[in-house]
Amino acid sequence: MKSKTYRLSTGLGTNWANVAGSAGERWLLAAMNGDAAASLNVPLNFLSRKKWALHGFADDPKFSDYQAVVESTSNVDAKTVLTLSLAPAGGFTGIISKSD
Repeated sequence: MKSKTYRLSTGLGTNWANVAGSAGERWLLAAMNGDAAASLNVPLNFLSRKKWALHGFADDPKFSDYQAVVESTSNVDAKTVLTLSLAPAGGFTGIISKSD
């Protein structure tokens, strides 16, 4: 299986980073945050013109102990710009795969 990794954006000054990598027709997206809450806009323009589904996991903002996760699923495409709201010292991870 051929793999590609693309760095989408990093922000060392604001203590956040996100990275996407692919393995075939599946993309993995991850974002990590520093000590302050942050909102990131992540364009998905690296996707082909197919229909895609994003299955994401993020820290639940109702809890401060990082023991709870919010799970979500949405349809995305190359024109989608994800807005990620990251908790302090929190993160996001998602799997993007072809949608039927």
